[in-house]
Amino acid sequence: MPNSKNLVKNNISRDTSIISNNNILLLLNRSNRNELFNSPIPINSNIFSINKKAGKIVALTFDDGPSKEFTKKYVDVLKSLNVKATFFVVGKMAEKNPALLKYIADNGNEIGLHSYSHQYMPKMSPQQIIDELYKTQAIIVNATGIKPDLFRPPYGAFNNTLLKIANALGLHVVLWTVDPDDWKNPGISNIINTTVSKTSHGSVILMHEGKAETLAALPQIVERLKSKGYSFATIPELMNAGN
Repeated sequence: MPNSKNLVKNNISRDTSIISNNNILLLLNRSNRNELFNSPIPINSNIFSINKKAGKIVALTFDDGPSKEFTKKYVDVLKSLNVKATFFVVGKMAEKNPALLKYIADNGNEIGLHSYSHQYMPKMSPQQIIDELYKTQAIIVNATGIKPDLFRPPYGAFNNTLLKIANALGLHVVLWTVDPDDWKNPGISNIINTTVSKTSHGSVILMHEGKAETLAALPQIVERLKSKGYSFATIPELMNAGN
């Protein structure tokens, strides 16, 4: 899978807790591993953030939900525009709003993990990282019956240990190529213009849940990109496009 080398370089952190592949497998060997996760993928698989071979297909992604106030509104707007997206959910938020996970999935959208506590994961011990992923995955599986295979680390920050653990749990690590900084509430027009101007073939667009400006900008982003010939896909669809 293609990846953005510059983005990876900027987000990787120095690994202070080097751990062997064998030790990772030992730590991951929990009784419910296969109930929750898919088969492992090759260790150190590429980090996904763009697929230029996809042509004018792009992916909308939303972090930090689910939000009791906003998630259903986001999903309904996407549905009205005939667009599917990928939602990277935080475990502690999902725990409070499990029905929203099902609503996301039932409307054809993809769900990925965004950790349990939304902390800076490169500073965590291997055991803490594994706990974060297990707790979040269990919440999603119990609410939807689906085993996600996508993971976006908070702040896009990672180290080699985090990548090894994610891959051993069958999780593809996903970052982004377009970031309108909507979490800063820069204004609806700024979110629209930044997103549209920076989007190119196979882009992954990062946005956030729980933001009134993002919700208001979403229809115009979709319509303007469609007018430029773009179509929308979930992350798994974008990964496989053009292959």
